[in-house]
Amino acid sequence: MTLPGEGVTPLEAARSYRARGLYPIPLCVPREGGGCNAHETCSKPGKVPAAKGWNTDEPDDAQLRAWFAQPRNIGLALRGMVAFDLDSADGERELERAADVLWPLPPTWENTSGRGRHLIYRFPDGADDTGTKGSLASLTLRDGVFVTTKNAEGDTSTGLDLRAGSRRRSSGQIAVAPSLHANGRHYVTRDNDLDA
Repeated sequence: MTLPGEGVTPLEAARSYRARGLYPIPLCVPREGGGCNAHETCSKPGKVPAAKGWNTDEPDDAQLRAWFAQPRNIGLALRGMVAFDLDSADGERELERAADVLWPLPPTWENTSGRGRHLIYRFPDGADDTGTKGSLASLTLRDGVFVTTKNAEGDTSTGLDLRAGSRRRSSGQIAVAPSLHANGRHYVTRDNDLDA
C-alpha cells in the first residue's frame, strides 16, 4: 500500500495512514497572514492538534470522518515510532554523524516538511517505550534499544529534532502529507517504506 501523495484529501490520507497501522490526527490549517483555522492563538500554525484525545484515541472511520469534515491538516501521533526532523544543514550533518558513528539507519519513508524533511521509523522490538522529545543528543541505540540521554550541557539544539511516542500514548506528533505548511508549501511523501 502506498502512502498519500499529491491530490489526496486529508480524509483519504488519514484512511491510508490508518490502514498502515498508523495513528492519523487532525491538525489546524495555517491562514495566510498568520494564525490558523482552529485556535484563537496559535504558536505553530498548521502543526497543532485540532482535537482533544489525539494522543490516546485509536480513530475508527467515523472518528476520521468527524475530524476531517472541516478543513484540516493531517498529522501522525507517533505511537511506537520515532521521527527525525531535519530543518537545517546542521541537522543533515548530525544525521550523517549518527549513521556513521552510532548506528546505521535503515531505509524508511521520508516526508518533506515546509523547511526540511522527516525520517520516520517504527521502534524496533524491545525499544524504550517511554516516549521522548529532544534531539539526537538525547537518543542512543544500545543493542537495538533506544535509550534517552542528555548531553553535558543539556543542549538539544543540534539541527536534528527528535519526536517519539510510546506504544500506549503518544507524546509526539508530526505534520505529514498532504498538509499545508505556514510557508505555503505542502508536505510530500518521498518514500513508501515504513517497514524498516
